[in-house]
Amino acid sequence: MLTIALVYPVAFVIAVLVAWRGFARGLGALQVLARVALVLYLGWLAGATLFPIPVTGHMTPAQLDPTERLLDRLNAPNLVPLRAIRESAALGWGWPAVRLLAGNILVFVPFGFLLPVIWPRLGRPWRMLLAGLFLSGAVELSQLAVSLCLGYYYRMTDVDDVLLNTCGVLLGFAALIAVRAWSRRGTPGGPLGPTTPSR
Repeated sequence: MLTIALVYPVAFVIAVLVAWRGFARGLGALQVLARVALVLYLGWLAGATLFPIPVTGHMTPAQLDPTERLLDRLNAPNLVPLRAIRESAALGWGWPAVRLLAGNILVFVPFGFLLPVIWPRLGRPWRMLLAGLFLSGAVELSQLAVSLCLGYYYRMTDVDDVLLNTCGVLLGFAALIAVRAWSRRGTPGGPLGPTTPSR
């Protein structure tokens, strides 16, 4: 079984290289920190969404993610928008259902917050919407690709995850706008860049 332990050391090494290159280019500490945070976040995201990968045999029910066991949706990808959300609501709002819905939103908030700090040109709602769709879609397609290689669905590929993840990205972007507006009070420009996104 390929575990998360394979991902985090690689993410850490890349983060160190990114920090070194950022300081070598004369970037400010905040910019370097944002880049390092994004690399570590993406490493964590890869570990959380793709690993462990059971390269030998099926995963037992005890090894499955609780939210996957909750809906028992390992037989086929869900390509029907809002289907998984409706199923979760029908099962009640216990912790697994809350984790499934709120978790899919919250885990993508850091991406929506950090990306416009690093690349201000992306700091428009529609661009962040596309960035969220791209990242979440890449995660879901990666899960599908691994499942096809294994011969069974070890993770659920779900269009609703893309919708919820993208909402998380937009929520993170809204949080950044709020922080920028707060930081600009008495400090023109603020530490997190302009409130008005670059074109």
